[in-house]
Amino acid sequence: MERRDWDQEEISATLDAYFRLLKAELAGSHPKKSAENARVRETVRRSKGAVEYKFQNVSAVLRDLHLFWVEGYKPAKNYQGALRDAVVGYLESDSTVEQFMVERVKEPLADVAMADIHWNLTDPPAIPLSPSPDARVRRAVKRDYVVLEGQRRDLGLAGEEAALRYEVERLERAGQHRLARKVRHVSRLDGDGLGYDILSFTPAGDEKFIEVKTTRQGVEWPFLVTRNEVEFSAEVTDHFSLYRVFDFGRTAKSAKRQGLGLYVLPGSLELTCNLRPEVFQGLPR
Repeated sequence: MERRDWDQEEISATLDAYFRLLKAELAGSHPKKSAENARVRETVRRSKGAVEYKFQNVSAVLRDLHLFWVEGYKPAKNYQGALRDAVVGYLESDSTVEQFMVERVKEPLADVAMADIHWNLTDPPAIPLSPSPDARVRRAVKRDYVVLEGQRRDLGLAGEEAALRYEVERLERAGQHRLARKVRHVSRLDGDGLGYDILSFTPAGDEKFIEVKTTRQGVEWPFLVTRNEVEFSAEVTDHFSLYRVFDFGRTAKSAKRQGLGLYVLPGSLELTCNLRPEVFQGLPR
Protein backbone atom coordinates (compact mmCIF):
# COMPACT_ATOMS: atom_id res chain seq x y z
CA MET A 1 0.00 0.00 0.00
CA GLU A 2 1.42 3.39 -1.06
CA ARG A 3 -1.53 5.68 -0.52
CA ARG A 4 0.07 7.94 2.10
CA ASP A 5 1.04 11.41 0.93
CA TRP A 6 4.67 12.03 0.14
CA ASP A 7 6.53 14.03 2.76
CA GLN A 8 8.85 16.95 2.06
CA GLU A 9 11.99 14.80 2.02
CA GLU A 10 10.46 12.46 -0.53
CA ILE A 11 9.21 15.34 -2.66
CA SER A 12 12.60 17.03 -2.54
CA ALA A 13 14.38 13.88 -3.73
CA THR A 14 11.84 13.51 -6.52
CA LEU A 15 12.26 17.08 -7.72
CA ASP A 16 16.06 16.88 -7.66
CA ALA A 17 15.90 13.85 -9.96
CA TYR A 18 13.14 15.20 -12.18
CA PHE A 19 14.84 18.52 -12.83
CA ARG A 20 18.15 16.84 -13.55
CA LEU A 21 16.31 14.92 -16.25
CA LEU A 22 14.57 18.03 -17.53
CA LYS A 23 17.70 20.18 -17.74
CA ALA A 24 19.59 17.42 -19.51
CA GLU A 25 16.74 16.93 -21.97
CA LEU A 26 16.42 20.66 -22.66
CA ALA A 27 20.17 20.74 -23.29
CA GLY A 28 19.71 18.17 -26.04
CA SER A 29 20.90 14.99 -24.37
CA HIS A 30 19.01 11.77 -23.69
CA PRO A 31 19.23 11.10 -19.93
CA LYS A 32 18.53 7.67 -18.46
CA LYS A 33 15.19 7.92 -16.74
CA SER A 34 15.55 4.51 -15.10
CA ALA A 35 18.74 5.61 -13.33
CA GLU A 36 17.04 8.64 -11.81
CA ASN A 37 14.08 6.52 -10.76
CA ALA A 38 16.44 4.17 -8.96
CA ARG A 39 18.20 7.09 -7.28
CA VAL A 40 14.89 8.40 -5.93
CA ARG A 41 13.90 4.96 -4.63
CA GLU A 42 17.07 4.82 -2.56
CA THR A 43 15.67 7.76 -0.58
CA VAL A 44 11.90 7.40 -0.64
CA ARG A 45 11.53 3.61 -0.38
CA ARG A 46 8.66 3.59 -2.84
CA SER A 47 8.03 1.31 -5.78
CA LYS A 48 9.31 2.07 -9.26
CA GLY A 49 5.74 2.63 -10.44
CA ALA A 50 5.04 5.06 -7.60
CA VAL A 51 8.10 7.14 -8.49
CA GLU A 52 7.13 7.12 -12.18
CA TYR A 53 3.66 8.38 -11.29
CA LYS A 54 5.10 11.11 -9.07
CA PHE A 55 7.27 12.21 -11.98
CA GLN A 56 4.07 12.41 -14.03
CA ASN A 57 2.52 14.56 -11.29
CA VAL A 58 5.46 16.96 -11.60
CA SER A 59 4.83 17.09 -15.35
CA ALA A 60 1.21 18.02 -14.65
CA VAL A 61 2.25 20.89 -12.38
CA LEU A 62 4.63 22.18 -15.07
CA ARG A 63 1.95 21.85 -17.73
CA ASP A 64 -0.44 23.92 -15.60
CA LEU A 65 2.33 26.50 -15.27
CA HIS A 66 2.79 26.51 -19.07
CA LEU A 67 6.37 25.33 -18.64
CA PHE A 68 8.29 22.54 -20.36
CA TRP A 69 8.19 19.07 -18.84
CA VAL A 70 10.16 15.86 -19.36
CA GLU A 71 9.13 14.09 -22.55
CA GLY A 72 7.88 10.61 -21.80
CA TYR A 73 6.34 11.54 -18.46
CA LYS A 74 2.74 12.18 -19.44
CA PRO A 75 1.15 14.69 -17.05
CA ALA A 76 -0.97 12.96 -14.39
CA LYS A 77 -3.65 14.99 -12.63
CA ASN A 78 -4.66 15.04 -8.95
CA TYR A 79 -1.28 16.03 -7.63
CA GLN A 80 -0.73 17.12 -4.02
CA GLY A 81 -0.88 20.79 -3.16
CA ALA A 82 2.41 20.23 -1.35
CA LEU A 83 3.97 19.01 -4.60
CA ARG A 84 2.67 22.03 -6.49
CA ASP A 85 4.12 24.40 -3.89
CA ALA A 86 7.42 22.52 -3.90
CA VAL A 87 7.73 22.77 -7.69
CA VAL A 88 7.11 26.51 -7.54
CA GLY A 89 9.70 26.84 -4.77
CA TYR A 90 12.24 24.78 -6.71
CA LEU A 91 11.86 26.97 -9.80
CA GLU A 92 12.26 30.12 -7.74
CA SER A 93 15.42 28.80 -6.09
CA ASP A 94 17.07 27.37 -9.23
CA SER A 95 17.03 29.91 -12.05
CA THR A 96 19.03 27.60 -14.33
CA VAL A 97 15.89 25.55 -15.05
CA GLU A 98 14.17 28.42 -16.79
CA GLN A 99 17.41 29.47 -18.47
CA PHE A 100 17.34 26.11 -20.22
CA MET A 101 13.68 26.69 -21.10
CA VAL A 102 14.44 30.11 -22.57
CA GLU A 103 17.14 28.63 -24.77
CA ARG A 104 14.77 25.86 -25.85
CA VAL A 105 12.04 28.21 -26.99
CA LYS A 106 14.57 30.41 -28.83
CA GLU A 107 16.21 27.57 -30.76
CA PRO A 108 16.31 28.28 -34.50
CA LEU A 109 13.79 26.36 -36.54
CA ALA A 110 15.51 23.90 -38.84
CA ASP A 111 14.36 23.54 -42.43
CA VAL A 112 12.07 20.57 -42.94
CA ALA A 113 11.82 19.29 -46.51
CA MET A 114 8.12 18.96 -47.23
CA ALA A 115 8.68 15.95 -49.45
CA ASP A 116 10.26 14.08 -46.53
CA ILE A 117 7.43 14.65 -44.04
CA HIS A 118 5.74 11.58 -42.63
CA TRP A 119 2.53 12.31 -40.74
CA ASN A 120 1.74 10.47 -37.50
CA LEU A 121 -2.03 10.83 -37.20
CA THR A 122 -3.53 10.35 -33.75
CA ASP A 123 -6.73 10.89 -31.83
CA PRO A 124 -6.92 14.07 -29.74
CA PRO A 125 -5.76 13.51 -26.16
CA ALA A 126 -8.26 13.99 -23.33
CA ILE A 127 -6.73 16.72 -21.17
CA PRO A 128 -8.77 18.01 -18.21
CA LEU A 129 -8.43 21.53 -16.90
CA SER A 130 -7.09 22.08 -13.40
CA PRO A 131 -9.85 20.90 -11.03
CA SER A 132 -10.43 24.25 -9.33
CA PRO A 133 -9.21 27.87 -9.25
CA ASP A 134 -7.24 26.95 -6.13
CA ALA A 135 -5.13 24.63 -8.28
CA ARG A 136 -3.84 27.54 -10.33
CA VAL A 137 -0.29 28.46 -9.45
CA ARG A 138 0.82 32.06 -9.12
CA ARG A 139 4.45 33.12 -9.13
CA ALA A 140 6.11 36.50 -8.77
CA VAL A 141 8.00 36.06 -12.05
CA LYS A 142 6.73 33.72 -14.72
CA ARG A 143 7.32 33.20 -18.42
CA ASP A 144 4.48 31.60 -20.29
CA TYR A 145 6.16 29.29 -22.79
CA VAL A 146 2.90 28.45 -24.52
CA VAL A 147 2.59 32.15 -25.35
CA LEU A 148 6.27 32.55 -26.21
CA GLU A 149 6.20 29.63 -28.63
CA GLY A 150 2.88 30.79 -30.03
CA GLN A 151 4.44 34.14 -30.88
CA ARG A 152 7.01 32.50 -33.16
CA ARG A 153 5.68 33.36 -36.58
CA ASP A 154 8.32 31.21 -38.28
CA LEU A 155 7.01 28.12 -36.48
CA GLY A 156 3.38 28.95 -37.18
CA LEU A 157 4.07 29.55 -40.87
CA ALA A 158 6.07 26.32 -41.18
CA GLY A 159 3.21 24.33 -39.65
CA GLU A 160 0.68 25.97 -41.94
CA GLU A 161 2.77 25.17 -45.00
CA ALA A 162 3.07 21.55 -43.91
CA ALA A 163 -0.69 21.33 -43.34
CA LEU A 164 -1.29 22.95 -46.74
CA ARG A 165 0.85 20.28 -48.38
CA TYR A 166 -1.04 17.61 -46.42
CA GLU A 167 -4.38 18.87 -47.73
CA VAL A 168 -3.20 19.03 -51.33
CA GLU A 169 -1.83 15.49 -51.18
CA ARG A 170 -5.01 14.23 -49.46
CA LEU A 171 -7.18 15.53 -52.29
CA GLU A 172 -4.80 14.27 -54.95
CA ARG A 173 -4.90 10.77 -53.43
CA ALA A 174 -8.69 10.99 -53.62
CA GLY A 175 -8.42 11.78 -57.33
CA GLN A 176 -9.68 15.34 -56.82
CA HIS A 177 -6.89 17.14 -58.67
CA ARG A 178 -9.05 20.15 -59.53
CA LEU A 179 -9.93 20.68 -55.87
CA ALA A 180 -6.30 20.17 -54.87
CA ARG A 181 -5.32 23.10 -57.07
CA LYS A 182 -7.90 25.29 -55.33
CA VAL A 183 -6.51 24.82 -51.80
CA ARG A 184 -5.42 28.26 -50.54
CA HIS A 185 -3.12 29.47 -47.78
CA VAL A 186 -5.47 32.33 -46.89
CA SER A 187 -3.57 33.61 -43.83
CA ARG A 188 -0.55 34.23 -46.06
CA LEU A 189 -2.35 35.40 -49.19
CA ASP A 190 -5.14 37.43 -47.61
CA GLY A 191 -3.81 38.14 -44.10
CA ASP A 192 -4.74 37.08 -40.58
CA GLY A 193 -8.06 37.80 -38.95
CA LEU A 194 -10.41 35.58 -40.93
CA GLY A 195 -10.52 32.94 -38.20
CA TYR A 196 -8.75 30.24 -40.21
CA ASP A 197 -5.48 29.67 -42.10
CA ILE A 198 -6.26 27.31 -44.98
CA LEU A 199 -9.22 26.93 -47.31
CA SER A 200 -9.50 23.30 -48.39
CA PHE A 201 -12.22 20.91 -49.52
CA THR A 202 -13.71 17.52 -48.82
CA PRO A 203 -13.53 14.99 -51.68
CA ALA A 204 -17.22 15.81 -52.26
CA GLY A 205 -16.32 19.46 -52.86
CA ASP A 206 -17.54 20.99 -49.58
CA GLU A 207 -15.39 23.77 -48.16
CA LYS A 208 -13.09 23.12 -45.18
CA PHE A 209 -11.87 26.02 -43.07
CA ILE A 210 -8.70 24.92 -41.29
CA GLU A 211 -6.98 26.69 -38.41
CA VAL A 212 -3.45 25.33 -37.81
CA LYS A 213 -1.72 25.35 -34.43
CA THR A 214 1.89 24.16 -34.42
CA THR A 215 4.27 23.20 -31.62
CA ARG A 216 7.67 21.58 -31.35
CA GLN A 217 6.47 19.96 -28.14
CA GLY A 218 4.41 16.80 -27.62
CA VAL A 219 0.77 15.98 -28.09
CA GLU A 220 -0.36 17.39 -24.72
CA TRP A 221 1.24 20.83 -25.11
CA PRO A 222 -1.53 23.48 -24.81
CA PHE A 223 -2.37 25.81 -27.68
CA LEU A 224 -3.79 29.32 -27.83
CA VAL A 225 -6.91 30.28 -29.75
CA THR A 226 -8.37 33.73 -30.25
CA ARG A 227 -11.91 34.83 -29.61
CA ASN A 228 -12.26 35.41 -33.34
CA GLU A 229 -11.24 31.80 -34.09
CA VAL A 230 -13.67 30.45 -31.49
CA GLU A 231 -16.56 32.53 -32.83
CA PHE A 232 -15.80 31.66 -36.45
CA SER A 233 -15.64 27.94 -35.63
CA ALA A 234 -19.13 28.19 -34.13
CA GLU A 235 -20.48 30.04 -37.18
CA VAL A 236 -19.24 27.39 -39.64
CA THR A 237 -19.17 24.42 -37.30
CA ASP A 238 -19.87 21.85 -40.03
CA HIS A 239 -16.96 23.10 -42.12
CA PHE A 240 -14.35 24.06 -39.50
CA SER A 241 -11.41 22.00 -38.25
CA LEU A 242 -8.46 22.79 -36.02
CA TYR A 243 -5.32 20.96 -37.08
CA ARG A 244 -2.91 20.50 -34.18
CA VAL A 245 0.58 19.88 -35.55
CA PHE A 246 2.94 18.66 -32.82
CA ASP A 247 6.45 17.25 -32.55
CA PHE A 248 7.53 19.65 -35.28
CA GLY A 249 11.18 18.66 -35.55
CA ARG A 250 13.81 20.94 -34.07
CA THR A 251 16.15 19.50 -36.68
CA ALA A 252 15.44 18.24 -40.16
CA LYS A 253 16.95 14.89 -39.19
CA SER A 254 14.54 14.33 -36.32
CA ALA A 255 11.58 15.39 -38.46
CA LYS A 256 12.50 12.79 -41.07
CA ARG A 257 12.93 10.10 -38.45
CA GLN A 258 9.88 10.80 -36.31
CA GLY A 259 7.57 12.57 -38.69
CA LEU A 260 5.10 15.25 -37.65
CA GLY A 261 2.26 14.54 -35.26
CA LEU A 262 -1.26 15.60 -36.15
CA TYR A 263 -4.67 15.43 -34.58
CA VAL A 264 -7.84 17.12 -35.81
CA LEU A 265 -10.64 18.79 -33.86
CA PRO A 266 -13.62 19.15 -36.22
CA GLY A 267 -16.42 21.57 -35.42
CA SER A 268 -16.95 24.38 -32.96
CA LEU A 269 -14.02 24.93 -30.60
CA GLU A 270 -16.55 25.55 -27.84
CA LEU A 271 -17.53 21.89 -28.16
CA THR A 272 -14.18 20.26 -28.95
CA CYS A 273 -11.98 22.10 -26.43
CA ASN A 274 -11.83 23.01 -22.78
CA LEU A 275 -11.45 26.77 -23.15
CA ARG A 276 -10.03 28.83 -20.31
CA PRO A 277 -9.67 32.62 -20.62
CA GLU A 278 -6.08 33.66 -20.00
CA VAL A 279 -6.10 37.30 -21.14
CA PHE A 280 -8.82 39.95 -21.06
CA GLN A 281 -9.00 43.28 -22.84
CA GLY A 282 -9.98 45.96 -20.39
CA LEU A 283 -11.38 49.47 -20.63
CA PRO A 284 -12.44 51.80 -17.82
CA ARG A 285 -16.13 51.81 -16.97
